[in-house]
Amino acid sequence: MAKKEEVSKAELYRKERKERIAKEAKKNAKRNAKIAKVKRAALKAVAVVVAAAIVLGAAVAIVNYTGSSLFKMSVAKTGDTKISTSEFQYYYRTSHANLVSQASQYDQYYGAGYYAQNQGFDYTALPSEQDFPNAMLDKEALGIEEDFETWDDYITYSTFNSIQYFYLLAAEAEKAGMELDEDEVKAITDQIEELRATAAESGRSINAYLRASYGSGINENSLEKWLLRDALAQKYAEAKELEFYDSYTTADINAEFKANKNDYSFVDMRYYVFEVDAGEIKDGATEKEVKEATEKAQAKAKKEAEAFIKDIKTEGDFIKAAVALDNKDVKDKKDKVTADDVKESTLLEKCAYAAFAQNFSEKDAEWAFSADRKAGEMKIVAQKQGEDVVAYYAMFFLKTSYKDTTVLSDLKAYAFTYATDASANDKALVKEEATALFNEWKKLPAEEKTAEEFAHLGHHVAEDGKETVACNDYADYNGTLAEEVDTWANNKARKPGDVELIEASSGLYVVYYEAKNEEANWEISVRTALRDKAFDEYAEGLVKSEEYALEKDGVLHETALKLHKNKLERDMKTYLYSLAQSMQAQSSGSQTVQTGHEGHNH
Repeated sequence: MAKKEEVSKAELYRKERKERIAKEAKKNAKRNAKIAKVKRAALKAVAVVVAAAIVLGAAVAIVNYTGSSLFKMSVAKTGDTKISTSEFQYYYRTSHANLVSQASQYDQYYGAGYYAQNQGFDYTALPSEQDFPNAMLDKEALGIEEDFETWDDYITYSTFNSIQYFYLLAAEAEKAGMELDEDEVKAITDQIEELRATAAESGRSINAYLRASYGSGINENSLEKWLLRDALAQKYAEAKELEFYDSYTTADINAEFKANKNDYSFVDMRYYVFEVDAGEIKDGATEKEVKEATEKAQAKAKKEAEAFIKDIKTEGDFIKAAVALDNKDVKDKKDKVTADDVKESTLLEKCAYAAFAQNFSEKDAEWAFSADRKAGEMKIVAQKQGEDVVAYYAMFFLKTSYKDTTVLSDLKAYAFTYATDASANDKALVKEEATALFNEWKKLPAEEKTAEEFAHLGHHVAEDGKETVACNDYADYNGTLAEEVDTWANNKARKPGDVELIEASSGLYVVYYEAKNEEANWEISVRTALRDKAFDEYAEGLVKSEEYALEKDGVLHETALKLHKNKLERDMKTYLYSLAQSMQAQSSGSQTVQTGHEGHNH
């Protein structure tokens, strides 16, 4: 649907609210048409990425190489294998940089300080200087028994567990006779070469660049060794997960669904948000005055929500009431929202039980997903932060608790998406790239047009020295591509091996059709959950085994870690300073547009 170039601030506000509640719903309802990837990069740990974009992108000289024997000491061991200070440092710094990247992206979108306020992590400060929000961590689900005093304690814990995880899975892979093939080894060497090229651009050797990015003691040989080991661990994990995934029968799936129905069910609704706005509270206000102002605002928001649903009988009534309220204070006709705008902005489909409980309460979720619910029922639900009500949601239920019986197609796709503000010329360039890739496919002899060959098609996308225009890497389709792709895939005439260039409002897609899935989405979700549980239990057994036991409490280990932490913290202070300077320079060179945060609230 075509959208207005300008929409009311009220609508923007509600759209953002919708995104926040829908985000967790999508996460819990995520369903892959073909389970072929490991979705947990490390067992019960912060995900470790190969390269930290912010650290490497800033290309700042953080430390000078000292050659200290400190980096030859071990800070722990898993089984009989020692974990060196340099290895700990690499994974710690990578985990921290990944967290910094995530936090800074949230702050760029929602405003400075958003992530610190909502997730408890301030990426501009040292982890050791920040209290860790233990209450926000589901320790029972993660199997964590201890409390963490600071973010440094948590990252340290996660780092050790990540390294242990990679060691033990790689060892199990070797026992099983598994090795990386030529393509998999090449993928690692290509990463190393990319780092070498990036280092050369800044006039440094790859080892100097790695020291600048991760600290003293890190070099090409050690990095390659770790990456190869981790790739083998990941390959083994994928194989083991697939083994578990394929082991379950229809009876197993039905039994799990019956036992835990809410975990695999959804509701559809329309909703309208009435935010609690206590206005400007004066400096020096007493606790009593703050409490009274807040309670008054809460009562006002609830009363408005009750008035909103009072005369609503149908979905059409809800849409009309939302249009009227959105346009209440809008003077300029071009800013007024339409029924079509509201139909989209108030709709929330496939809201999972876990998402509902997280955003509201377990009691509200139990009510919403009860078998007693009927389409057309309404409810006002309070959203809280801590003990304080921050908003009231007026909900109109369209579809009560149901399982997703959709049967997706198994596709592979290269996605060439348009930027939000893409001009006609920009879109033409994107189309040119997509068409070039499609033409490369058409040139292939019929016997070479296989799924495997499609997977290797990407190297045709860009010319030498030219970055690909808005092209995502080849990936398994997981039900999130454009509607036009779904329409094409669901055509009755579709047959395995079909490839098409599909143009949509969001961009262009070169799509390979493999087959129709044999199971519905709800069955895949159940099978995936059973697989995850089985794999976690398997991995936990290895973690707790004597063969791979993690030992880090000895005097020598503790001393090595303490000495190393002092050095690490000095490095990170320099890094954070350089990062702040880099981000400030980037910010001053671009114009920041704030939307949706200052609009009038109902």
